[in-house]
Amino acid sequence: IAPENVIALPHAFDDRKLMAFAEMIAAQDVLLRWNKADVAEQRITFFTPARQDWTNPNPGYVKNNDRIFHALRIIKDEGRRPLLRAIAWGSDVGASKVLIRDLGIEDMVEWVPTMKKKALWQEYLRSHAVVDQFSSPALGGVSFETMVLGRRLISHLDRAMNRRFFGQEPPILYAETAEDIAAAMRKVMADPQDNQGDGLA
Repeated sequence: IAPENVIALPHAFDDRKLMAFAEMIAAQDVLLRWNKADVAEQRITFFTPARQDWTNPNPGYVKNNDRIFHALRIIKDEGRRPLLRAIAWGSDVGASKVLIRDLGIEDMVEWVPTMKKKALWQEYLRSHAVVDQFSSPALGGVSFETMVLGRRLISHLDRAMNRRFFGQEPPILYAETAEDIAAAMRKVMADPQDNQGDGLA
């Protein structure tokens, strides 16, 4: 196919539905509002909807969620205590709970049940950032939805491949290792209101 005949797009999904939902939520004023005077007293919240799968070596299946928990340990060692809300689904929920206990970060993780789409989108909007997966080189559904809703996304992608395909890198907070994830979390914690516009990008 001649390059001039190719238009690269993510897989089809109805972004208008997400935008309408975000407008409805904003109109109801249920989003977290962060006043500068309140920042020190509020707990920064991250949300990870990705399936808990990190012990299976299959690269097409694994999410490498364990790196998120190691990142939280790094952050805790620095004296910070953000909250990670994680959906309790996937074959490694039990392994994740053991790892969290062993790392001593049980006070930083809250498990939530699986939820329908609108409840999921509301979690994206209520969180300071969404933490996805650290294995796949491509954009998935969580990435699309998070970006359409204008929320900051911490995830791993093949930057060069996405640049070739879309013509530019998706504007996310790139991370691969636990140290990278911790660095992205620090950036979010330093700017709770996203004054830099990383989510809107």
